[in-house]
Amino acid sequence: MFITLVNIPFNIARHMTAGWALGQATCALANLALTAFVYVSTFTMTAIAVDRYVVILHPLRPRMSVAVGLVVVAVTWVVAVFMSLPFAIFARVSCFVVILSEFTDASNVTDNAGMSRHRLSS
Repeated sequence: MFITLVNIPFNIARHMTAGWALGQATCALANLALTAFVYVSTFTMTAIAVDRYVVILHPLRPRMSVAVGLVVVAVTWVVAVFMSLPFAIFARVSCFVVILSEFTDASNVTDNAGMSRHRLSS
């Protein structure tokens, strides 16, 4: 859900402007958020699986307390953000220009599989 709420608007803006027009800081923040949310999701599912395993293996032991649960959630977020930092640190906004030569026929493009796609002219 976090991925949808945070990253979809950035992706829409990127596609609407045919590039990243939101600056370097927003680029780093978007990469950090996307990666951290994926890690948090994975770590949370792992924690749930471990909890279920312990409950099934030892059904008579007391369950995890609220305090331990909050610590697990906090550690999950801290580790996820820490592991996502390289994606934010090394994210760069690059400008590039595509130059089509006079020898390029953009109306008939062939992909790598050899399938021909024809562009509709307006």
